[in-house]
Amino acid sequence: MNALSRALLVILGLLLCSVAQADSAYILAKAQLANSQRFQFAQTKGAEIRNTSDNKAFTVWWQPSSAPPDGVIVSLHGHDSYATDEFYLWQPYAAQRNYAILAIQWWFGVGETTSDYYQPQEMYTLIAALLKEKGVKASTAFLHGYSRGSANSYAMTAYDASSGNHYFAVTLSNSGGAMLDFPPNQQIAAGVFGAKPFNGVQWLMYCGEKDPDPTINGCPAMTTAKAWVTQFGATMKLFIDDPNGDHGGFMLNASNVNTALDAVADVFASVAAGPQSGWWWNPAENGRGFFIEFRGANVFLASFLYDASTRATWTTSGGTTTNFNRQYSGVLDSYSGGQTLTGVFKTPTAAAGLNGNIRLNFTDSQHGTLTWAGGTIPIQRFDFGGLANPVTASQPETGWWWSPQESGRGFSIELQGNSLFMTGYMYDTNGNPIWYSSSGTLSSTTSYHGTWQQYANGQTLTGKYQTASIAITNVGSLGIQFNTTSTATLTLPDGRQIALQRFKY
Repeated sequence: MNALSRALLVILGLLLCSVAQADSAYILAKAQLANSQRFQFAQTKGAEIRNTSDNKAFTVWWQPSSAPPDGVIVSLHGHDSYATDEFYLWQPYAAQRNYAILAIQWWFGVGETTSDYYQPQEMYTLIAALLKEKGVKASTAFLHGYSRGSANSYAMTAYDASSGNHYFAVTLSNSGGAMLDFPPNQQIAAGVFGAKPFNGVQWLMYCGEKDPDPTINGCPAMTTAKAWVTQFGATMKLFIDDPNGDHGGFMLNASNVNTALDAVADVFASVAAGPQSGWWWNPAENGRGFFIEFRGANVFLASFLYDASTRATWTTSGGTTTNFNRQYSGVLDSYSGGQTLTGVFKTPTAAAGLNGNIRLNFTDSQHGTLTWAGGTIPIQRFDFGGLANPVTASQPETGWWWSPQESGRGFSIELQGNSLFMTGYMYDTNGNPIWYSSSGTLSSTTSYHGTWQQYANGQTLTGKYQTASIAITNVGSLGIQFNTTSTATLTLPDGRQIALQRFKY
């Protein structure tokens, strides 16, 4: 035993005396003692090893230094294991494919009771916070769970979807079935996360036919899990049945790992090639348009147009897409009686499906067709500031924004380079739905100042094209200060300020 190991044993012994107060330092020391080679490997590779915010455990984050990562592997270790083990096993593959790695230590280092592990919701909260900090976008992460980690992968995926984050485009459940008596899985079955919480998730599974616990972790268990996740909306992308594999056979066979990562790369490529979030229009029908945002397999859109009286109005639709967001069918909802631009909060009245059905079909990331009561029209991305401008990690997110305390009105915001185009959908003093827009150059990298404009006389939902005009050039002043990529402070024309955040659905 070398001097380092002896020192660690002394430290660990002291920490074990107060195991009830086990913390990040304790579990870090134990991970290092359990396999110093793997711990040192993480350090040598420049991994960021940090205490969790609750000081109960630690995380390992690593990303390639040469370029922004093309995806993120989020890995949950198995029984009696450590986050450094997962990093050691995944890092060579991640480096080859330009993926980052996030591994969380979710076992507290001693015991086998529920309290000796993070529960899925606790674990997901920590993971989501770190992914947000690192600027990870929706549908660019791959969740892997091994053994006991696999048994938690089902609930973790449900929490990701229900949070509206939709980080996980792919989940790999590796040698750990969906235990139906596990409370989070019971919640999934009971509909707590919605009828189809796994909609849009591409699922991979592995089982080894020589697993010593076939009904818990082996192929019978994983076959049952396959049917279970499919029942709740998942798409089974890949099922690896390894005739020679045992419980840990996935990582022991490079062919298994590369087959799975090829499937992950295919999903990431399909997501990247899907339609973009932001402003869409038909160039032949200038004056009305569509703001469309995709989150995971979900879409929320609004059409900005005009009613029969020539007044500006809007309708919305939202739901689940298919084929990596390339198709959507839903109904157009209308609202009335809500909050004005500077008025007090009023709950609006919904009229679901009042304007008929809507169908979207996208041919690539910037082109598609829209079918509704007005017929079928071609739509394409609206280039107001340079669609080719790269999106930076610090840039305010394109999408829907709102104040949760003022449900019923909201704001669609897109940045292209240093240009901003923003629309507020709300209500006039008579309770009619109305929209105002503003566009221009950012005042700074995190702020914009301009005026709201009101349009009129344009094309209705079913009418022929007619040119819209500005009805009111200056409805009032607008100021927005982006505090983070997903939070902001909006200053209204009367000087009142409201806190905005990204609308997650």
